[in-house]
Amino acid sequence: MISVCAGLVVVDDKSKIIRLVHYTTQEYFERTRDDWFPDAETFITTICVTYLSFETFNTGFCLTLRDFVDRVRSNRLSTYAASFWRLHIGKASISEKTLEHALLRFLENQAKVDTSWQLRDSHDLLESHVGQGSSLNSSYSYYSHSRFSSTGLTGMHITAFFGLKTVVQLLLYSGKLEVDSRDSPSKRVFSRDVDIVNQGQTPLFYAAQNGHEKVMKLLLDTGKVEINSRDRFRQTPLLYAVKSGHEKAVKLLLDTGKVEVNSKNYRGRTPFGKTQLFGAVDNGHESIVRLLLNTGAVNINQSDYEHRTPISYAAESGFESMVKLFLDTNSVDSDVADKSGRTPISYAAEGGHESIVKLFLNTNSVDVNSADKYHRTPIFYAAQSGSESMVKLLLDTGKIIGDQNHNGFTLFRHACRQKSRSIIELLLDTGEFNYNSVDDGGLTPLWRAAFEAIEAVLEQFLNTKKVDLNCAMKYWKNEESSFHVHEGIVKLLVKAYADTKIDIPPIAAEYIRERWPDILEGT
Repeated sequence: MISVCAGLVVVDDKSKIIRLVHYTTQEYFERTRDDWFPDAETFITTICVTYLSFETFNTGFCLTLRDFVDRVRSNRLSTYAASFWRLHIGKASISEKTLEHALLRFLENQAKVDTSWQLRDSHDLLESHVGQGSSLNSSYSYYSHSRFSSTGLTGMHITAFFGLKTVVQLLLYSGKLEVDSRDSPSKRVFSRDVDIVNQGQTPLFYAAQNGHEKVMKLLLDTGKVEINSRDRFRQTPLLYAVKSGHEKAVKLLLDTGKVEVNSKNYRGRTPFGKTQLFGAVDNGHESIVRLLLNTGAVNINQSDYEHRTPISYAAESGFESMVKLFLDTNSVDSDVADKSGRTPISYAAEGGHESIVKLFLNTNSVDVNSADKYHRTPIFYAAQSGSESMVKLLLDTGKIIGDQNHNGFTLFRHACRQKSRSIIELLLDTGEFNYNSVDDGGLTPLWRAAFEAIEAVLEQFLNTKKVDLNCAMKYWKNEESSFHVHEGIVKLLVKAYADTKIDIPPIAAEYIRERWPDILEGT
């Protein structure tokens, strides 16, 4: 074979792929192939679908691995034809009668459609089963998903999924396939370049989730599709188009005036209860949020299973312009609490989204001290995240009150955990927080810093001259503490006792003499 090609092709020793001898030859044929072979794509597509329509494939899915292996070995072109006919058809002339007849003969035969999608999976299937030593006589049922059981996908589903408008037109004109038929739930169809998990969906679902608005229009124009059809998760075509970010597809559905824009989805047995607006927010599709709001029919304050609203998720994700879009409606509840008691500003503060927090503050309608069920306020989440600028922004409102939640986790403790001297400095500068408040571990901020061996922070507290040195002395000999191995920490504490002319507790003095006898000299 190589010899008759006059030296234009070679076989790659490693990949065993036949290729042109030089890239310039490749470039030449790519540039001139339409002149040499103007009908090549039509010809190849016709061969592929004709091959897949052979009588040997009339039996449909193979029920055992042995049958499947035998089929692949006996029909060498089958896997290529099944995998790539849809790619060749993109440049083919569908009006060519031979191809038109071949397509109808293939796509209107359910057994052959089933066979082709099982063949597309051949590489993964053989590698996962034969490669793992599975018996060729093994039979497969639900466990193997679509590999050995029917998917319920028709030619209409497949062509809608890939956006093959002209082929969809051909099938609609023929009229032999149902326009609104559902696939079989819980069957996995493809596992390589495309992946469909059947969910009881119609062709409109497949076109919508992939943004094929021209195919969608063809289907809708038949007047035979249910535009608000729900799959097994109670999701609609509109919700899939929204989540996928296909603005034109969303607009097409909205323009019909027939879609339910506030319908909720469900996932399995758990009621997530998310509407189309949630889908747009979750995926950051601002233009689609705008489309939905412009309908005037969307419930902007609709809550999900966690009692969270769309603006809450937008704030958490840092979508500033989206939050502004909601606020500009003047109908959004910007201070609504979810199931855990958290408000949108709480999520924005935790994420460090200062511009969004400023938007909320400028409304003058949010409670900056709103506490969740654990008594944690927005500034607690900001301190916990170590965001100095966010803590400062909230403190600058002059409205922050309280520094302790019901678990005794103080703002100072959060700052100590983050080893954030700047946040501690901000808190100290306000003069509003109790330096000697005791946290859940029985420690004041001073002793929390000592306990966790944060020398710079400890010094920071000591410099205030307002801390209680006599609190929590029991931790001097606590083996879980860190500071007992840090000489620098002990020196700072001993000096502080000396400066304030307070006697070091006997238990502490004894401990220090055992470890560092020189430190107490002169005190």
